[in-house]
Amino acid sequence: MKKMLIIAAAMLLISALVTACDFNYHPSGSHIDSDGKIIDPPGTGDPTNPPGPPEPEIEGKILTHVDDGGRINIDYVLLGGFDDITLQDTLNDEIYTFFMWPTVSTENEGKNITVTAEYDIIGGKYISIRAYDSIYEDGVAYPANNFRATVLDLETGMSAGWITVFVDVETIEQDGMLVGYKNIGDYLPHYFKQVYPEEQFDGSVEMFLERIEESPYSLEFYLTESALGLCATGLPNAVGGYLIFEADYDAIKPWLTLMYISLLEI
Repeated sequence: MKKMLIIAAAMLLISALVTACDFNYHPSGSHIDSDGKIIDPPGTGDPTNPPGPPEPEIEGKILTHVDDGGRINIDYVLLGGFDDITLQDTLNDEIYTFFMWPTVSTENEGKNITVTAEYDIIGGKYISIRAYDSIYEDGVAYPANNFRATVLDLETGMSAGWITVFVDVETIEQDGMLVGYKNIGDYLPHYFKQVYPEEQFDGSVEMFLERIEESPYSLEFYLTESALGLCATGLPNAVGGYLIFEADYDAIKPWLTLMYISLLEI
């Protein structure tokens, strides 16, 4: 009888110890709520069912604005997926205004205006938008072609800045005004390939460099997921109105800023 009582007491003691351990043990960083339920710290829950809503995914699509009996056909980019709707609306207003710009000029009244849009979202941080303008009057043999580009910061809704934010371009300034570039000519013929016009021709690099030396603000740039594009605008219609060269990031990695390399993870 005494032996049975000793065994029963031992079993009760073990049960009490197990219960105490189950109640008191919890991972570092967790806590127990008012109902005694253990709340795990972030990262210790079921990885197949993580807590909280998923991160928003910013995405875009290209729409077309048609006006003036079909004379005006303008592509534009519309963004979605933001948590901050005010920021989303601000960016969409800025982007729409950018693509509609040719309709603002009185010189284009009554003309046929076609704008083709392209864009890339880079690392969820920037959007690079490009507009290919074609403007002509009825009866004119060739349209006036133009290229425009800008990069916007998706976190602020503002311009991401000039090319020097992304690439180590050395600029020449006088009284705070851009008057030229020092080192684009070192990279352009070696790492960049002409992509517009598609038919390459002798002297295109020299024409490009002469144009941006004559008018530094004729240089436009854009970003894609894999390449950097440089454009010289304001060229004769005989060469298409502008010249575009592209280089893969891997080829010009030493020329990229550390901030941009980090964003690209290359």
